[in-house]
Amino acid sequence: MAVADSLAEVRERLAAAAARAGRADRPPLLVAVTKNQPDEALLEAVRAGQLDFGENYLQKALPRMQIAGLEDVRWHLVGRLQSNKAKRAADAFYLLHGIDSASAGRALSRAVVARGEAAAPCRLLLQIKLGGGQGRAGVEEARAEQLLRQLADMPGLSIEGLTGVADPGQEARPQFERLRLLRERLRGLDLPRAAMVEISAGMSADYEDAIMEGSTMVRIGRAVFGQRERGES
Repeated sequence: MAVADSLAEVRERLAAAAARAGRADRPPLLVAVTKNQPDEALLEAVRAGQLDFGENYLQKALPRMQIAGLEDVRWHLVGRLQSNKAKRAADAFYLLHGIDSASAGRALSRAVVARGEAAAPCRLLLQIKLGGGQGRAGVEEARAEQLLRQLADMPGLSIEGLTGVADPGQEARPQFERLRLLRERLRGLDLPRAAMVEISAGMSADYEDAIMEGSTMVRIGRAVFGQRERGES
């Protein structure tokens, strides 16, 4: 199936899920994840009206930001950020989805502050570990408030909400429910620099469950682009 046709189908399903969740007027933002996809697939998606794209790695995204025809794209870093790449990430991305440590936050804060008082804040999401064992990215739910308070004290940051990836070995919707309830609790703290209005959750296999639990952004690769050249979303 052509990328344009896949996009149309995904958007239709997003709208239907949002309607079932009572949010027909507020469908989630679709972030098309382009890891290992050819450049032409991105250009085809842009021609079909898609402007938000996600990449897992900074070094893969930077060359694509220079491709003719992609000048208006909003780039999302959907993988874990390494602190030594914070300055370049703060400059390059519209939103960072994978912040799970105070060290990454401090590196981002330093990068933004170094730009001067007029610099726009770095927009980020706090990544929560929903399951999957020790190797899984994200902060444990029990430590989320502590980390959020640390990040909220750092100048130059804007913590927009939470993100999480469901453990495929468990039912997805209860995991997304936990993420929604945690976001509601953390939002109630009313911390500075922490609007906490977003939930980035849901991928090709489970995005409809995520939308039913309040997801405001979904990160979809395979359902838009088909099977990746290497691996699978």
